[in-house]
Amino acid sequence: MNATGKTLEALAMANNDVEFKSMIIVGESNPRKKELQSLTDTLPINATIISDAKNMRDLMSEADIAISAGGTTCWELAYMGVPMLCIPTADNQRDIVTVLEKNGAAQSIGWHINVTPEDIAAAVRMLSADLVSRTSMSEKGPQMVDGKGTKRILETLSGAL
Repeated sequence: MNATGKTLEALAMANNDVEFKSMIIVGESNPRKKELQSLTDTLPINATIISDAKNMRDLMSEADIAISAGGTTCWELAYMGVPMLCIPTADNQRDIVTVLEKNGAAQSIGWHINVTPEDIAAAVRMLSADLVSRTSMSEKGPQMVDGKGTKRILETLSGAL
């Protein structure tokens, strides 16, 4: 099963212990959108599938916890100070997750193939109950990302020309 499907199942499990509202954000080209919507409709969770979100900053600012693959969205979540659980789904995401976890901005649940819905549910329960860890992640994420990366890239490229 795909990581998002596992996460939906995990949210249903964790929802027995912690009541929450979930936003499942997928890209417009996600081939499993209909499958995910069907799964969301059948599980006992308060969840909404959002496709091709144009207001990611607003959505992130509403989040108490995020569950994300290990891509560039993690840097945006860190900048926004959102505590995150990461499930890398591609080899190039492993290093991102390792750096975020090492710096206290995220917690890795593990490689997507090896992670079970039970693993995700346990991580959600633990982080939901741990205000100290969530607060620490919220503080450490923005320390890692200052939001000026584009400016530095442009300055570097301008100097190289």
